[in-house]
Amino acid sequence: MNSPTSAAELRCRRCRRPISSDPEIALDIFEGMHWLCFHLEFEHGDDPDRACSDATCPWRRIEFLENALRGLGKDPKTVMEQAVANYYRGLVSRNRNGP
Repeated sequence: MNSPTSAAELRCRRCRRPISSDPEIALDIFEGMHWLCFHLEFEHGDDPDRACSDATCPWRRIEFLENALRGLGKDPKTVMEQAVANYYRGLVSRNRNGP
């Protein structure tokens, strides 16, 4: 890998997109990759669409959150639908009112 002259020039070795979050960590720990790209490349199992055994795997964390919601008597699908609806309502409101 060619060393970038600055952190602003760092591009992920896996996806080639710029690394804007913690570029120094990406260089030092994640071999010039985004954390997720590194995880999928070196730590994750065969199927990237399923949770692996790593507790920090994004799909595993989703399972943890779904189980916690069920434990609180909430339906994860309903909670997600409400969150998405609220998100889009907020976008529409911001677009109407300007920045």
